[in-house]
Amino acid sequence: MRLAERVVVITGGAQGIGRAYAERFSAEGAVVEIVDKNATLAEETASAIRRTGGVAHAHALDVTSQEDMRTAASSIAQRSGRIDVLINNAALYGDIDFEDMSLEYLETVLRINVIGVLSASRAVFPIMRAQNGGSIINIGSTAAYEFTPKWVLETDYQEIPSFHYHLSKAAVITLSKFMAGALGKYQIRVNCVCPGLTLTSATINSASPEFRENFAAASAIRRNVYPDDIAGTVLYLASDDSEMVTGQVIMVDGGYIIPP
Repeated sequence: MRLAERVVVITGGAQGIGRAYAERFSAEGAVVEIVDKNATLAEETASAIRRTGGVAHAHALDVTSQEDMRTAASSIAQRSGRIDVLINNAALYGDIDFEDMSLEYLETVLRINVIGVLSASRAVFPIMRAQNGGSIINIGSTAAYEFTPKWVLETDYQEIPSFHYHLSKAAVITLSKFMAGALGKYQIRVNCVCPGLTLTSATINSASPEFRENFAAASAIRRNVYPDDIAGTVLYLASDDSEMVTGQVIMVDGGYIIPP
């Protein structure tokens, strides 16, 4: 097992891609700590993992609360003795309002999608620094690279949009690079995984079959991305196989976006 007895904290780990991470990491021997605002779903996921023989705990909290995150991190470290991996997965996406371009909603998206990453990372940092090592994996999005999609070019604007989701994920990418530079001296690696359109249940419910087919046709591999496709890349970044990998942004989108 690649992560035997490693302690892994997953924010937004109760459902969707986050649950796929939790289940995959548990199968690799990790102790999984699920952080999610939805207490019921978090406990359901933790219980499902325990039924398969894994070790998992649920923590119901808001990742943007630094006090709550620090309390949870301290509790995890006291019980397990360490925190080896943090996956900053919590974000507004499935229930995001793409029509609301107000500055107030922009602040909400940035607080959850960006401040949440910093809050959780700050919470585990003292523990990882004291143990001289750790891996922080931030979840960005290929949306940060879609500067001129068709809807941007063809819409008749009366006001400049906030591009809130795209902006938030671009911020996560930049934050990841700066964190990698700052934390490397403590043997803490920081990388960013950017999924493309991923067929979680929320995406399947909101995106038409035609849209999903067109998205797959526009990628190099010609198929849609599923949560398990992302989990393998995140597992690599959490494991010793990537011990010299830091500050990297890895696209997992089947070649929908191929950066220079």
